[in-house]
Amino acid sequence: MSMEIRTAIPKDASTIIDMVRMGIEEKAFHNRVVSVEGFLEYAFHNRGKGFNLFVCEIGDEIVGYMDSQMGRWGVGEISGVYVKPEHRKEGVGRALMKKTLDQFTLNNCHKARLEVFAENKGAVEYYNRLGFFQEGYFQNDEDRRDVIVVSKFLE
Repeated sequence: MSMEIRTAIPKDASTIIDMVRMGIEEKAFHNRVVSVEGFLEYAFHNRGKGFNLFVCEIGDEIVGYMDSQMGRWGVGEISGVYVKPEHRKEGVGRALMKKTLDQFTLNNCHKARLEVFAENKGAVEYYNRLGFFQEGYFQNDEDRRDVIVVSKFLE
């Protein structure tokens, strides 16, 4: 089956919310209350300039998403990424990342950045393989978890 990366639309919200909840259960995301209404407001109604929300579809199933924002001083901020467990190691995350980084480059960003929980070793290793480097470290964030800030310079 073919993989397609596309811009998310409002009807995708409930599927993305389900993935956010899975990420919370896996302790990959902060434990925050996520409602469809709140997500629609965040992702579609109150969308700022430079906000991107991409989904990956295989067949007619959404299997992953990534959201990002063009930040200040030419730094693109990736704020959420999730791939369903049964579709990991199939190139979904890499395809979403490529689309996001390409969008950053088109909008004159020179660097991409994101935060990942330090105990999420698989994600940390994955970002390293994609060329991200550790730029910072926060101990005991609001959830009392350590966070690694990783960045990548864009070409």
